[in-house]
Amino acid sequence: MNILLVDDSHSITALLECIVEDLGYQALIAKSGEQAMAIAKSLEQLPDLVILDIKMGGMDGYETAKQLKELAGEVHLPIIFITSASDNNTQTKCLSIGEDYIPKPFSVEIVVIKIKSQLRVSQLTKKMHATNLELLRRDKDIKNEHRVVESIFTNQFQKQINHPHVKYHMSPVSVFNGDVLLVANGPADNTYLLIGDATGHGLAAAVGVIPIYSAFRTMARKGLTVGTIAAELNKNLLQILPDHMMLATAILEINTHSHQLFIWSGGIPNVIIDNGQGSIKTIIPAFHPPLASCSEEEFLQHIEIYELAENDRIYLFTDGIEESRNRNNEMYGEQRLLALFDGHNPDVYDDILKSHREFTLGSSQDDDVTLVEFTYHSLSDADKHNPPHIDHKKILPWQMHFHLQPDTLRNNDPIPHIVRFINSASQLSAHQDFIATILTELYSNALEHGLLKLDSNMKNDSEGFIDYYQQRMERLAQLTEGHIDIHLQCSPSAQHSHLSISISDSGDGYNQAARDSLNDEVSHGRGLSLIKQLCSSLEISDDGKTIVAVYPL
Repeated sequence: MNILLVDDSHSITALLECIVEDLGYQALIAKSGEQAMAIAKSLEQLPDLVILDIKMGGMDGYETAKQLKELAGEVHLPIIFITSASDNNTQTKCLSIGEDYIPKPFSVEIVVIKIKSQLRVSQLTKKMHATNLELLRRDKDIKNEHRVVESIFTNQFQKQINHPHVKYHMSPVSVFNGDVLLVANGPADNTYLLIGDATGHGLAAAVGVIPIYSAFRTMARKGLTVGTIAAELNKNLLQILPDHMMLATAILEINTHSHQLFIWSGGIPNVIIDNGQGSIKTIIPAFHPPLASCSEEEFLQHIEIYELAENDRIYLFTDGIEESRNRNNEMYGEQRLLALFDGHNPDVYDDILKSHREFTLGSSQDDDVTLVEFTYHSLSDADKHNPPHIDHKKILPWQMHFHLQPDTLRNNDPIPHIVRFINSASQLSAHQDFIATILTELYSNALEHGLLKLDSNMKNDSEGFIDYYQQRMERLAQLTEGHIDIHLQCSPSAQHSHLSISISDSGDGYNQAARDSLNDEVSHGRGLSLIKQLCSSLEISDDGKTIVAVYPL
């Protein structure tokens, strides 16, 4: 370290030089303020400390200190004045211009203490200054990166949300939104919509779901089914997201030809359909876990299907609404939201936003919030385009048979594996979701009612629903007898190709009259009534132990 000693007294500079060198530092000697400035300017690096006499010939110590400080700029340059004056004004002026002062006559011990103290402060100050510069540099880099990423998100978002029947509100916690909302038009007057909620919020959550933007748009443009889209997005997200991250998602296709809603939903709050006048028609729970929470082998792509009428409205939202809290730490909750659908006010969208805003007034937002309303309007026949058709001539005839015994039933869900076999068949990609849905429903029926002897009436309330699946898990774990046979046969023809799906179980069967009565009840888009919607025929035989569904391609 270099210490600059400035005094026109040779005896003082000689004494100070001995003290400085005894401390292991190098002393630089100047006899005047002008010489001190010349030495400072000649050095590649300023001295680490200056000890400066106030009264000197030519430029005095105060002016010299000011010029040295100006030369140092933002770099901390500690200055200790030497003075024989003891009045308060002199001491105050020394401390206002420099860092400390040494009164004359001085002792060696005082000089040593003052030098060590100022050098220690100087080192800490320099470290802090270097740290601040590094922080400023990093802050600048981060802001530049944020601007780039924000530009990417803005461009992607503007491409995605452009539909006359969609109203939406998105309120992120930070600059970047962990919620996703995408809308795209399909090839046959069908509209695709995706709402997603990534784990966490902010930049990490937002960046994690970037790949789904273009992938969703591309698959929608091709007219792929929502279950297929979900399966492909799940595959992509598994490859890029860390283990702790996932995407709660609902993917919808609104089809104006069939007046139906096709939906795959996983981990997202209930989807609500109202009649356009504020009365609830249907509540659709999420039947799947979030995307990226299960492997490709475990992924289920079966879907739900619901009828739509003119002016029906579909409401979707992320859990940032239901889990919002007010100043008393009360949660907004689903029941508060459902109560707004009282049939008295058709403008439920604005009511939800108003209710949520008033509830959370004065509290801090801790999660991203998204609300979407889609209003269904059918197209006139003149405005409709013909949907794409498959080439029946390219369909090959094939058969598959699976004999599933207790070991397999206990340890595997066979449906995803079977669906992957079917997916490899030419010309069937447009039917994957529907086939997967039929298989899932028929297999669940055979397993739960045929082999496990569970009663569907248990699921009429929430407690019974939980108990039903608890018993399902327990009985399946104890299953040692019985089997399920699945037979698939694809039969192509020039105009009316079809896939026959037969599922048989070795259970005790059931009373046909009781099952016929059960089938007449509202199934909310589930069960055998859903299969009837999808298939050209559905036959139940062998006292209910065999069901054959014929699905038209």
